[in-house]
Amino acid sequence: MERFFCICPYQPIQNTLGQGDSTNAFVDVIPFLTQPDTTAPPIPVQNLKFPNLSDSSITISWDSSLMGDLKGYKVYWDTAFNGYTYNKVTDVLKDTSYTITDLSPGKSYHIAVTCYDNSGNESWYSTDTVVTILNNRLRYYERSYS
Repeated sequence: MERFFCICPYQPIQNTLGQGDSTNAFVDVIPFLTQPDTTAPPIPVQNLKFPNLSDSSITISWDSSLMGDLKGYKVYWDTAFNGYTYNKVTDVLKDTSYTITDLSPGKSYHIAVTCYDNSGNESWYSTDTVVTILNNRLRYYERSYS
């Protein structure tokens, strides 16, 4: 264990008289990472497809990951694209399809899928796909951001 000398700020509860704004102390440092993590993240999910739809739901499917220690997939969706931050996410475990329900006809939805391994490493998002359902017809396109 290593010890470092530190000039640390007082917390108001520790400095009730308001004298000075710091204290000298030795701090014990326990490294949280002794070796760099060299595990590559999983390969992103490929080939999103939309085999079934209605005016209020859509089924998404994708190619199965060839990753040996695959634990599952997550489906993300939202009505607005905010740089890969989605309001809704569902862990579908090892299923390679998922049906999103309670969609509003004529509204566009951004959808992406990730996979993750047994160590908790999650892939990057599949291509963000924008889908709109209108009169039981699907309009979609992929958005790529690099």
